Amino acid sequence: MLVSKINGLFRRIKTSNLLFFEEQFMYGHREVLLHYCSQRNPDLDKSLILEGSIDHGFVYHENIWRLRKRNLMRAKRYVWNDRQVIGHGQSSSVVATGAPWLYLLNDLGLTPLNIITKLEKNPKKIIIFPGHNVGVHAKYNIKETLETYMFAIPLGSQVTVCLFWMDFCDPETRRGISELGWQVETVGYVPRLPVPDSTQGGRQNFLLELFNLFSDANLILTDNLSTGLFYALSLNVQVMYIPTKQMVEYETEVNGIMGITGIRSKGFFNSEKLWIQEYFPEILKTKAEPNKFLEFAWNQLGYKNFLENESGIKFKWIKSEPDQKALDLYRRRLNSIKEKFSL
Repeated sequence: MLVSKINGLFRRIKTSNLLFFEEQFMYGHREVLLHYCSQRNPDLDKSLILEGSIDHGFVYHENIWRLRKRNLMRAKRYVWNDRQVIGHGQSSSVVATGAPWLYLLNDLGLTPLNIITKLEKNPKKIIIFPGHNVGVHAKYNIKETLETYMFAIPLGSQVTVCLFWMDFCDPETRRGISELGWQVETVGYVPRLPVPDSTQGGRQNFLLELFNLFSDANLILTDNLSTGLFYALSLNVQVMYIPTKQMVEYETEVNGIMGITGIRSKGFFNSEKLWIQEYFPEILKTKAEPNKFLEFAWNQLGYKNFLENESGIKFKWIKSEPDQKALDLYRRRLNSIKEKFSL
């Protein structure tokens, strides 16, 4: 055990900050936050990265992921809300700053007070946002899930199925959706090591493309309480949460593979169902009657914590050598969306 820890510390010292803090590049979180902060502090430049890590998104367990700086002191971990801080044992290195999504919405001029009037909905537009595969041996059959949604889709609806990039690459899945007469989209590919900062596949604009897809949607159908669902609800989209037996079985198998078992910290659980029963039982009623949960979504995304960090001062930046195109590409797409929606 001691030898393993010592080897781990040596690996940290030898590993570049860009590779060690690579999690922040997922879904364009680093670009979202750096753009936001640079609008308030012009001295920040596009060579900066966060000295730490940031949650990918929503999970019902603690999502513990501790990292160290070059001097081996604890690096910051930025989480959505105070509940997640508790999962890390109230560590001083864990800081609740609100989801990166909230910083993006703020840059678009959107708040929970004006989002209803600024984002006009297309009453025919329906988004299906199924669970997704994650590269383990378990297999989640998306076509099987889609068949359970047929009863909820009125004639004449404009249906788009949004797939995780791995599922989008499956020709059989895309073919099955096309046969139903529905559109199929993905909002980007997210590389990991050894090139986490690459802009190939649109990583830096992932959240912007998700906003573009969700912003005028009237209804989202899903069997998975996901980050994307919270984002859609924060835009005042109705939801029909239709849990499937397949999703429960898939979740159980994946949790076993990833070691998400045993006793959890207070407020955290081993399954989506248990989290919903504790914090969000109202969503179960939407299987028969769609509903909106605007306030709940903004609260879960950590809006209070975002307001406490509205200046961006809680984020700690360090110099590195990320893809120099990333921030410019993000800024260009952000401005095009502003123009499209006249935000």
